[in-house]
Amino acid sequence: MFTFSALHKAQQILFGKLSTGDDQQEKIALACEFWNAVIAEFQDLQDVSTGKALASDLRANTVHAHGVMLHAIATVGQVLFELKLDWKHHIKALSGIDWSRENVHWRNRVLSFGKINKGRINTDLAANYILKEMGIELPPRLAAIEDKHIFEF
Repeated sequence: MFTFSALHKAQQILFGKLSTGDDQQEKIALACEFWNAVIAEFQDLQDVSTGKALASDLRANTVHAHGVMLHAIATVGQVLFELKLDWKHHIKALSGIDWSRENVHWRNRVLSFGKINKGRINTDLAANYILKEMGIELPPRLAAIEDKHIFEF
């Protein structure tokens, strides 16, 4: 469903480039634990992996089956780790988010005229919405992006 490039970029966002060293194995183990916890919150992704659903249908109707959202979730993970929050608790909020393309909150974040946008700003804006849904205050860098690009009507 996701390209190797999207997966690689998500890992870079989550932890930065892994260098050789003592903490490399710890980061790899934490990354596996993180992504397994994320997947556990998405029954439809599990259904695709077991052949019960088609990736094309999921991608046509939702936003979370696209690389930009993988990157946004990695950004969320990065924030949770940096703030030393209980990431396992907060990740559970993913299952309560409306990931459908009809959710107006995705407009001007990752959707423009019905098309998925996958730039860095789109990644950050999507991460901002997810963090807000988790009840987490945006870090200054992400708050500045939100203030510059999102206008509430």
